[in-house]
Amino acid sequence: MADTPQAGQAEAPPQGWRARTASWRADRSDRAVAQRAAGSAFLIRIFNAGLGFITQILFARWMGEYEYGIYAYAWVWVLLLGGLSTLGIASTTQRFVPEYTERNDASGLRGFLLGAPLLVITLASAITLIGCLLLWLFGSPSGQIPVLLLAAALLCLPAYALSDVQDAIARSYNWINLALMPVYVFRPVLILVLVAGMMVFSLPSSAAWVVAASAVAVVVCSFGQMAALLVRLKDRLSGTRRYEPRRWLKVALPVFMIDGFYLSLTYTDVLILERFASPEDVAVYYAATKIMGLGALIYFAVSAATAHRFTEYAAAGETERLNSFIRDAVRWTFWPSVVVVLGLVVTGKPFLWLFGEAFTAGYILLPILGIGVIARASVGPCERLLSMLGEQNRAAAIYGGVFAFNLLLNIVLVPKFGMIGSATATSLALMLESGLLFWLAKRRLGLHSFVFAGRRPPIEVAPAAQDLRLEECDVRQVEAHLEAWRDLAVRAVEPNGFYDPDFALAAARHLTGSDKVRFLLVWNGPQLEALVPVKALTRRYIIPFPLTSVWPAYAPLSTPLLDRDRGAEAFRLALDHMAASGARACLIPRLSDAGAAAVQMTAALTASGRRVYRLDPHARALLSVGGDPVARIKDLVTAKKAKELARLRRRLADLGTISIDTASDRTGVMDALERFLTLEAAGWKGRRGTALANDPGRLAFVREAFAGLALRGRAEVVLMRAGDRDVAAGLVLRQSGRAFYFKTAYDEEAARYSPGVLLSLALTGIFLADPRLVDVDSVADADHPMIDHLWRDRLPIADWLVELRPADPAFDVARGLELGWRAARRAVLRLRKSGKASS
Repeated sequence: MADTPQAGQAEAPPQGWRARTASWRADRSDRAVAQRAAGSAFLIRIFNAGLGFITQILFARWMGEYEYGIYAYAWVWVLLLGGLSTLGIASTTQRFVPEYTERNDASGLRGFLLGAPLLVITLASAITLIGCLLLWLFGSPSGQIPVLLLAAALLCLPAYALSDVQDAIARSYNWINLALMPVYVFRPVLILVLVAGMMVFSLPSSAAWVVAASAVAVVVCSFGQMAALLVRLKDRLSGTRRYEPRRWLKVALPVFMIDGFYLSLTYTDVLILERFASPEDVAVYYAATKIMGLGALIYFAVSAATAHRFTEYAAAGETERLNSFIRDAVRWTFWPSVVVVLGLVVTGKPFLWLFGEAFTAGYILLPILGIGVIARASVGPCERLLSMLGEQNRAAAIYGGVFAFNLLLNIVLVPKFGMIGSATATSLALMLESGLLFWLAKRRLGLHSFVFAGRRPPIEVAPAAQDLRLEECDVRQVEAHLEAWRDLAVRAVEPNGFYDPDFALAAARHLTGSDKVRFLLVWNGPQLEALVPVKALTRRYIIPFPLTSVWPAYAPLSTPLLDRDRGAEAFRLALDHMAASGARACLIPRLSDAGAAAVQMTAALTASGRRVYRLDPHARALLSVGGDPVARIKDLVTAKKAKELARLRRRLADLGTISIDTASDRTGVMDALERFLTLEAAGWKGRRGTALANDPGRLAFVREAFAGLALRGRAEVVLMRAGDRDVAAGLVLRQSGRAFYFKTAYDEEAARYSPGVLLSLALTGIFLADPRLVDVDSVADADHPMIDHLWRDRLPIADWLVELRPADPAFDVARGLELGWRAARRAVLRLRKSGKASS
């Protein structure tokens, strides 16, 4: 008797390729079904591509370059208008069918299956009538193309559009053969037969006859597909029906915008090239795009087989399944596409020669077009993902921008470089499109659709951190842990007043772009061991790169809050979490580079084998508190400088008696804060638009932050007055023995008396006399012209770029991108300064 697997024992996998193939064919899992559907779609498209090559070669040989160029131009209009004439209904079919099915809405499903095709036929017929009317009134858009030829092409639009929506319905039920065979097998075969018949009967070798044959084939195959589909859907269509055309169109119109811009992006090159080049050049370019179109077959096949699954998983709330499926779809798209494109580049010249010897001039176009194909494949069916999950409006905006970019590039490059300019414009547009789609999917859906940002093996957590627990919170959720947060802020190994909850939460609630901030909390039982606020940097580089940043919370210091004893372990756990979330590097801006927290963080990086790269290291002014205040002031200010400051103080006193008032209770702080805001807004920051009062979000943030901090004695506002007139003001934060000289403002009408310097000198004396303080951080830029000469100690600061996965080549990419970004930013700043100087 054969052994049978016992309970809990895994069944042995089938042996031999035949057994494995049979097992795979019998597998009913979604992944296997999608693989088989994608494989079928790919095989059908391969057959279509081969047949298409034969057909196009036949057309080119029979008609010659000139007539073939005219046919290509006319048929591009059919492809463009035919794709647009469904107004997005075809594309949203794979959303509505799974959605109605998931909700068990049978009447709505029946209404859609019958109503959507009728609606599409009506819309396409209207477009046909409008197009024919425009041709009658204004003639051909190109002087080289006959009006009757374009009118004949327009007549097949209703059947073309019907075929599109029927294709989508069939794919929604995984009937891939019914979806694709009529369009990609029967239609080209029928066209080939009709054109071969024309040749046999010696009909004129003109573009008009070929367009007519193609239109007849579209109509016949579309209605044949409709008959077969109605037979398959017979049982599903019986019963009551509910039609929701307004809802369908409301969802479809943004998708129509996507499809419209997508199709325009696809065919703009041919349409613009026709305006500046001869039909012969159009023919050569069209043949090259047909060859490189093979590289897009993988993309099409995977998209056809997977789009409706995105809706199914999202509607069912299966986030992990959705993530895994997306990663699979991107890999299925990218790597085969790379192989196909490279093969086409190698063998492209013989393929072009088949069209005619003159067509080999288009070989240079193949590698250029191939770059765009690979760029699009790198994010898989991302535009379908966005459309299926409700982000069609934003995706449409992206396609609109990319279309405008492509159109502009074509207009600029084609007149000068011809076919090469058109190919270059198209590839650059596809690269931009792919980067923006990835960014949108990551930002809005939290989904990774880039081939190198997929599944990562789990990070092993150090044994010492096994008793620690990490919790990721948004702004609302973290409010439940305020007391634990405040306790950590007081006992942190290195104080950071800007990560006090009253300051950080106010920033997160009100500052632009802070809605995506997440707080990583590491717990040891009920005690909080670390708090690290983070945010994905989705707009930092031109190309998409999974980079996370420690969020600075509108502050010049981003040192995380780490416990004195377990901070290193807790920080390591936070890094593990970032890596597991898909990020490849973490940027920590303006970190106290030699402080106690940096020592703990370095220990965590060393223990986990991670690298760190320090960017823009510098030192800023720090005031160490201790010793006799009077003696310290004399050490800090030379006799000559003291004499000059005394003279300025006397001159300032001419405006009124000088007084220094420090507000530390809530009422006093809020009143003094308003006076600070008024003073700042009246100066150069107000004119430049960077004052706190210039922005409603920043204004609400600083008011809320100082109100909360003042209640717990963490904030002060210092005012210098000359009589009844405020001449200078400073904002100060306090945390665990350290003060932070956050901001200062002064009356510019009194600038010749240096009120800002006088206020800082007075504050220096106040700080030195305060026994609660250990030091004061100036939070100023390096080499600050005022505070650097007054406070002689230095606090080392640097931006850290931290590797999240040990020995990860992507970290070297991140480092190069960051260095390039900073170099570009410095160059822009230098240009601005030189522009201002010259003006």
